[in-house]
Amino acid sequence: MAEGHQGGVQDHRGRQGHRPHAGGGLRRARHQGAQQGREGKGSDEGPQEGAHPPPLRVLGDPLHSSVDHNGGGARHGHGDLRRGRQGGGCVRILVLGLGTAGLYAAKWARNADPRAEIVVVERRTYPTFSPCGIPLAIEGLVSFESLKHPFPVRGNTRLLLGHEVVSVDLDSMRARVTDGSSELELSFDRLVFAPGAEPFVPPVPGAGEALGKDLFTIRVVEDGERLVRRIEEKGATRATVVGAGPIGCEISYALARRGLKVHLVEMLDRVFPRSLDPDMASHVEAYLRARGIEVRTGCPLEEVVLDDGSVVAVRACGERIPTDIVVMATGVRACTGLLEGQVDVDKGILVDERMETSREGVFAAGDVAVVRHRISGEMVMVQLASAAMRQGVVAGINAAGGDATYSGALGTFSSAMGAFEAAATGIRTGKSVKIAGFYKPEWAGGERVWLKLFLEGDRIVGAQAVGPRASAEIDVVAALIHRGATVDDALMFERSYCPGVSELNMPLSAAGEIALRRKLRR
Repeated sequence: MAEGHQGGVQDHRGRQGHRPHAGGGLRRARHQGAQQGREGKGSDEGPQEGAHPPPLRVLGDPLHSSVDHNGGGARHGHGDLRRGRQGGGCVRILVLGLGTAGLYAAKWARNADPRAEIVVVERRTYPTFSPCGIPLAIEGLVSFESLKHPFPVRGNTRLLLGHEVVSVDLDSMRARVTDGSSELELSFDRLVFAPGAEPFVPPVPGAGEALGKDLFTIRVVEDGERLVRRIEEKGATRATVVGAGPIGCEISYALARRGLKVHLVEMLDRVFPRSLDPDMASHVEAYLRARGIEVRTGCPLEEVVLDDGSVVAVRACGERIPTDIVVMATGVRACTGLLEGQVDVDKGILVDERMETSREGVFAAGDVAVVRHRISGEMVMVQLASAAMRQGVVAGINAAGGDATYSGALGTFSSAMGAFEAAATGIRTGKSVKIAGFYKPEWAGGERVWLKLFLEGDRIVGAQAVGPRASAEIDVVAALIHRGATVDDALMFERSYCPGVSELNMPLSAAGEIALRRKLRR
């Protein structure tokens, strides 16, 4: 999902001043407060002795505040969030959004400067959750409630749950938020903008009318709960999933496991069209078909057919497909609206290697950010939780006055349909090595894994893998890419071996063997 699991990398135009960078890291803090954060006991200890106590505690208390439109400012029984810096010059950091990027931005801003005053605004009524686990809950393997997680509020960090951001003014460095009954105005010195993205529903006849009734998008825990509840209420036996990226394939598998007859409809020519080559995607398609899922590629959705307000079919490929439920897994759109016209935007918000936008002191991270690709140098949008986490770390440290850099995106992702996985990292090139190997010996119960390694000269620049434990091979490739490794390293990279869990010559090292033999014959 996005900031979790959409898979693939979207290309964007570059921007002057945003340079490719080969590496990243954390450097010496820029001001004393951040340096104290490194020398102290760390983020879990709260403010150091002598630090100013938080002027406002929100978590667990209802917000009874209002905006005085005559200039009186935002009021709250526990203090005033608008009034200057507290505690003798503590930086005020506003984090908008508590997805993966916002969570790690808040955490690492606190790590970098325990004295910083951090306010996190989130429209959900619960702090954090695991969006990539929603298909597991739909399948029934875990509960929906187990996907929700607490957010530790420590030190000068305050959390505003159930609040929507109304406006952000970067000239005055103020934001207005509402809980639905009253407004609160927040002033800030630094902003981390991490609102994520919203599902995209294609404008086909019937889709808008059916949305939220028999047609669903899957973004938050409640979406999954509503889908399962509707299946049970309607007694649904047939479902159509539109979009065969990671989330579409995973939900198709989950619904099939629930006993529904599933049609998976994809307008492009294969499943995982942004992430896998046709030859690799064919193995995923065969796996899904073997489990009763009807996969239709090159088949755009044309209409959602309704009868008395209820979904009864879809039209795709010029054919009528009877169905009771429709799930749209057709991608997401970055939530840039609040900052449009104030920072540089190209589908997402353009940032540099510090995750800083075109406005100083304003950072963006996660699904909303457009970043530099580590290998190609192009500006891309990588809507994955793994990327959002690292972007949040960098944005949080820098918002607190530190000096961290994001080394660029690889787009490393994995997706699981039962024990079968699809995974990829890096870029595709015309030079590749493909192998069908085993993750553990066939005689020990190992199943086949397909791996495709992409090269520029002898340097490894990407890979795709499908099959059981495919993600393990891709994670190793991603690590090698970060080290600038060659095909020699793929063969010589030492790994553990035990027939019960692994093969002596794992698919990656076997691919390295093939590449090295080709090299020696040149």
